[in-house]
Parts: sequence; C-alpha cells; structure tokens
Amino acid sequence: MRRLAAVKRLTRALATSRLAAEPAAAALLAAEAARLGPTHRRPLTDDDVASALGSLRRPLYAYQREGVARFLAAGSLLLADDMGLGKTTQAVAASHVLFNTGRVRRGLFIVPASLKSQWLREWRQVSDAPIALVDGSAEQRVAQYRDTRRGFLV
Repeated sequence: MRRLAAVKRLTRALATSRLAAEPAAAALLAAEAARLGPTHRRPLTDDDVASALGSLRRPLYAYQREGVARFLAAGSLLLADDMGLGKTTQAVAASHVLFNTGRVRRGLFIVPASLKSQWLREWRQVSDAPIALVDGSAEQRVAQYRDTRRGFLV
C-alpha cells in the first residue's frame, strides 16, 4: 500500500513539474500503479454478496443485510445502531463477505480489551472465517501480527 501511494505521489509530482521528465518515467509509473492497484478485477455483485452472506452460520435480519450492503458499496460506514441490534454481527458479516470473495486475506479489529472474548464468541457464531485473539507480551503480539497470513485478529 505504501509503495502504491509513493508511485501516485511521484506521478502527481511528475505531472505538475516544470522540468522536462524522462519520457519513459510516466509510462513506467503508470505500469507500476496498475500492477500495484486493486487485486480484484471487478466490483462485488449482488450475487457475490448474497452467496457469501448465505454461507454465514447465522442469518442476518433485513436491516443488518442493508448495513452490510451499504458498507460494501461505500467501503466504510459508521454503524450507529442502538445497543443490542447487532453492530458486531454486521461488522463480522461484512468481513466474512470480503474474506470469502477474496477481497481481503486478513484483517485486524481493534476493540477494548474487555470485549475481545465477546467479539471472538460472536465471530464464531456468525462466521467460519479464521479468527484469533491477540494476546501476550509485546514481542508475542508482534509475532502474531507477522505470522497471521490469512484470517482476522481481534
């Protein structure tokens, strides 16, 4: 991600520079940006989302499906439902869709330490995507971040 951002900064700098650039530089940067760009070739379809949501261990309510669909369409979303309406379930379901459609390989949820076991319990009730608690000393946590190649950490 940092490399792509650097390529984009260089491309902008090249485009706004008063100096004549090497002609091949723009083509090289464009090729590198394309190579580093999004890993998925097409946006999620309604069928992709429906199929992934159908593989959840627990069905969603209509308003939860709507929240997940809005998140997936926008790329980010503030879930401000009242307590007890399933914000955690919606976050897990959206992550499940992204994981099961190959859009993400791994993810990190940052939650208060007192809620980590609740998140783990709810995750396992909703999704079969791999999940693990981050715990231990600073060195152990760093190793866990580094060694997790597939799945989610909370």
